Amino acid sequence: MALKIWENVVFKPLNKQVTHACLDLIKSERNNEVINTRLISEVIQSYGKIDKKQSLSYHYFIILVALGFSQDTIYKNFFEIQFLQDTEQFYRLEATNFLNHNSVTEYMRKVNQRLDEEVHRVQSYLHPPTLQPLIKTVENVLIRDQLDVIYTEAKTLLRDERYQGRHLNYRLKIIR
Repeated sequence: MALKIWENVVFKPLNKQVTHACLDLIKSERNNEVINTRLISEVIQSYGKIDKKQSLSYHYFIILVALGFSQDTIYKNFFEIQFLQDTEQFYRLEATNFLNHNSVTEYMRKVNQRLDEEVHRVQSYLHPPTLQPLIKTVENVLIRDQLDVIYTEAKTLLRDERYQGRHLNYRLKIIR
């Protein structure tokens, strides 16, 4: 009964606030603000990378397991799913805004930069298994969803023999 009370009174309401705060920090980082990534890392650790030497995290984990959660589902259900949805939303808006004000060549440079940033983000404070779905999400939004615009510009680049732009196309694997 105490576990159910803890789940309903503490974990459920606070989990959403903590996850939302982490996602806000990540959004700020994507907008070139300096953030404390250690805070996010500690939350992520509490969601899945349980260190048995840290008794608070370990006890937190034990309670969640007693409630029927596994180590993987805690992280995935309480952070990763929402993180990937927020990532998609962020980059969808950025793609539209960036393409409205910049060339496709500049956009492709931006895509390359963003992919590198997301890899670094996972290496810095997210779980390694997040990398594959994160990169897939970013590629889908920034490349696949923008293919018509990119292909139109790629044809122009080939016609005008702008080698720098073509190099970016090959790097992003979008030439047909």
